[in-house]
Amino acid sequence: MTEFTTPDKPYTKVKSEHIKNKIQNYNFDNLEERKEINKLIFLERQITGEINLGYPGGLLYDKVKNNHEEDYKKIYRELRPEEFEKLQKEKEEKKQRLQKEREKRQKHREKKIENAKEEWRNVEA
Repeated sequence: MTEFTTPDKPYTKVKSEHIKNKIQNYNFDNLEERKEINKLIFLERQITGEINLGYPGGLLYDKVKNNHEEDYKKIYRELRPEEFEKLQKEKEEKKQRLQKEREKRQKHREKKIENAKEEWRNVEA
């Protein structure tokens, strides 16, 4: 797995103001802070399409994205605002659609139980 100890591109070529601000507030000699910055640069490179690492890179991207969700959102919103808003809208629509489907299944289960209960009561001895 990637160590993120060295940058994938020069720090001076970073596009995101969010990452630049973090660089200014972090200490290069602190390995953990440097790794965090390098992970954010990796996210930036994926978001902007500078790199496409295929399936393994996609897995790594998802892991880094999930572990740095707030940073990911800020970088994505900053660098690709229209695309970010579109993805957020699609995500919300999908969430609502799934919620409606869950509610529909729940109502179906409840109706099935109510019907079974009614049948139970109507059994003649």
